[in-house]
Amino acid sequence: MLHSQAARDLDGRVKRACKLAATAISTGRTAADDVKKLRDDLGRMDDENKKLRERVEKLESKKKK
Repeated sequence: MLHSQAARDLDGRVKRACKLAATAISTGRTAADDVKKLRDDLGRMDDENKKLRERVEKLESKKKK
């Protein structure tokens, strides 16, 4: 049903939502799994952001000298 709706609909957002929902249903993922993945992703992005900020600060301090 979701795959056929995704194939019929003209709105790309609806197509994407249908495909994501169909994938989530077929893999048996739960909302808790999705939340955990988002939290993990956010944690990794926070770490990466911190490292990038430190690099920028280091470069800026060298530039001032």
